[in-house]
Amino acid sequence: MDRFTALTAFAKVVEQGSFARAADKLSLSTSAVSRHVAELEAHLSVRLLNRTTRRLSLTESGQAFYERCVQLLADLDEAEGSVRAATLVPRGTLRLTCAITFGILQQILTAFGQVSSSFQYLVNSWTTIIELLSIRKRLVAFEAAFEGRAQAEIELEHPLQP
Repeated sequence: MDRFTALTAFAKVVEQGSFARAADKLSLSTSAVSRHVAELEAHLSVRLLNRTTRRLSLTESGQAFYERCVQLLADLDEAEGSVRAATLVPRGTLRLTCAITFGILQQILTAFGQVSSSFQYLVNSWTTIIELLSIRKRLVAFEAAFEGRAQAEIELEHPLQP
């Protein structure tokens, strides 16, 4: 038995007041929803729902279990949402070396950094090709961050000021 599916089916049956409506909402057959609830009741060794041909009602145990079940499913949705949201937010450090004429980049990155607190940037600028070559000479070891290896720090004489 998949307990998550069984809990979801049980909660939806209670919310909808019928197995057929719950099955429609879950895109399952009525018999599948009924089977999930029956398996959950067997697993718990307790009757959760009183069923008649015309009516469906919660038992006392079913009411207590439903309240906990709803909270559990809400917590799970919240946890999934927070994980999804975390993957959508840019994080890490962006390192740029560019001509000083691209100084507008710093203003854009500053604004972006204020929106995303987990985003950092380092902008280094150069004014001549000689400066660029001296920067390149100071780079001892560089490995890509996405490969999970350390990056060498580059010290510059003329960083772009905010």
